[in-house]
Amino acid sequence: MQNGTPYFWLGEFCEKYDLLFYGLHSFRHLFASLLVNQGVDIVTVSGALGHSTVSTTSNIYCNMLEEAQAKVSDAVSSALDFSGKNKEPEGA
Repeated sequence: MQNGTPYFWLGEFCEKYDLLFYGLHSFRHLFASLLVNQGVDIVTVSGALGHSTVSTTSNIYCNMLEEAQAKVSDAVSSALDFSGKNKEPEGA
């Protein structure tokens, strides 16, 4: 199989079904995004992507990692809010 075969197969598939073609590399970014958004740690994401250093992964996906960290902070803050503002009424 030639190196370009999957790339060209995907292009033909997208053309046949009238889909936008972004290339195979988009799936790599999708994969990383899904992992980060599910809370998978950066070391594991980096290993799954085959990066030789974690800094490569964190440099490429830094915005996404910051958003995930903000979600974690919000979740912890909400969990530790004992004022009753964020709690559902009993019987709900």
